[in-house]
Amino acid sequence: MQVITTRVPIGVVAAIIPWNSQMLLTAVKLAPALAMGNTVVIKASELAPVTLLEFAKLIDKVGLPKGVINIITGLGEPCGKALTTHNLVERIAFTGGPETAKHIVKNSAENLSQVSLELGGKSPVVVFDDADQENALNGITAGIFGASGQSCIAGSRLYLQSNIYDEFLKKLISKAEKIKLGGPMERDTQMGPLNSFKQLEIIEKNIKLTLDQGGKLRCGGKRHSVSNKGYYFPPTVIECNNHNLPTAENELFGPVLSVMKFDNEKEVIDKMSFVMKEAYGNPSSTHSFGRKSKSYLENARKSIASILNAEPKEIIFTSGGTESYNMIIQRAVLDLNVKTIISSPIEHHAVIHAIENLDNINYNNVLLSKDGSIDLEHLEKLLIENNDLKLVSLM
Repeated sequence: MQVITTRVPIGVVAAIIPWNSQMLLTAVKLAPALAMGNTVVIKASELAPVTLLEFAKLIDKVGLPKGVINIITGLGEPCGKALTTHNLVERIAFTGGPETAKHIVKNSAENLSQVSLELGGKSPVVVFDDADQENALNGITAGIFGASGQSCIAGSRLYLQSNIYDEFLKKLISKAEKIKLGGPMERDTQMGPLNSFKQLEIIEKNIKLTLDQGGKLRCGGKRHSVSNKGYYFPPTVIECNNHNLPTAENELFGPVLSVMKFDNEKEVIDKMSFVMKEAYGNPSSTHSFGRKSKSYLENARKSIASILNAEPKEIIFTSGGTESYNMIIQRAVLDLNVKTIISSPIEHHAVIHAIENLDNINYNNVLLSKDGSIDLEHLEKLLIENNDLKLVSLM
């Protein structure tokens, strides 16, 4: 008996792109579709279509066959609906808001197309009292005020441990107030305008509701007159005493940071998990170092080991792809008897590359899952200093 599996293109892929991070989000949809021999119809956002129309000129210039990549513009109704219900579309890749996604899922029932969705985020950032505060401040300000906060992975919820809360918040406000608003083409501009007047109104409405319900405005909060063009809103920090306040709960797509206080690890996990479970996905981040970090990771490692029916010492979290990273993975497998490697999907190829030339490695012992990432330098340090640990794990 002989079984042959042949992979073939699925046909036409519909890619629906939002107005933010257009080229990045186009690339992650377009590249794999083309690599597998499919044709693509890209719908540009009606709020900012010019970027993709310029991209179309470049596509034409490089000489791709006509019809391989197609770019259309228009409103969701009727343009988006016509695209997502068309009987020749075999797959729909969408990035945008959950309300639009619901319409797309309903539309896909018309042609039974496969659907992949990347939706909203309300990403939490946690700062423990043992964190490098300067490093945390830089990461937080870049995460929420970069691109004027117009990102599904903007770190818009900040949790500060209570014994550093006042000191850290004071430094954060000082940093936020120094950010210079201006036109995107000006050299000294650090933060530009919002995409639309509608977005400005949504942000203002949520801030007003939050303040009416007990939130405390610490900086920003009112539209900024940089020029007579553009919708400018300054970096804004609001103290929130619960998760039900609008700015702490709703994705705003703007430079608004909701700050909350916590006392211990269990409390902050419960707090940040509540909002994520209710409506959102996308990243979270933690700033911590040393003894407490090891405690948090030990708990995560034991939980995963229990699920896998494995020993904790046989599990390693990975991320990377550099040559030094490959050597660390190889050493973990050979010297530390690591049998389970937990990696993000995008790094699977790097993990396989790192171990494919090693002898006596059973690929069944290598788990490539969606969980985990590490700090390369800290991992290397742990490997050198803790040979008796038998497990290296740094989220």
